[in-house]
Amino acid sequence: MIVEVAGSVWQRLRGLIGREGFEGELLLVPCNDVHTFGMRAPLDIAFVDGLGYVIAVHRDVGPCRRVRKRGARATVERFASAGAWYELGSRIRLQAPSKGAGVAHGEGFSGDEGKDGGS
Repeated sequence: MIVEVAGSVWQRLRGLIGREGFEGELLLVPCNDVHTFGMRAPLDIAFVDGLGYVIAVHRDVGPCRRVRKRGARATVERFASAGAWYELGSRIRLQAPSKGAGVAHGEGFSGDEGKDGGS
């Protein structure tokens, strides 16, 4: 699975706008608010807390919408698909490629860890 990280303000604001051919997932960090203004296709969106747990899931979010989740530290989005998607309570662990063995260990996201901020 291709996961691209959007870490700058500009990258997060742009998101998947104009990238209709992109078949992976976009990780927006930090992010607790997503808009689909300027999108031509619907998105699947998952909000993630500081420990990497999925705390909200939205499927097939159409253009010109806004969704947010208080307490989220990151958001994963992709173009909407009938394929499997994250479920509430799933944990996302990030592992970056490294020389040789293939991964460097690292998990979780920065922020208030353990708070789901419920809304």
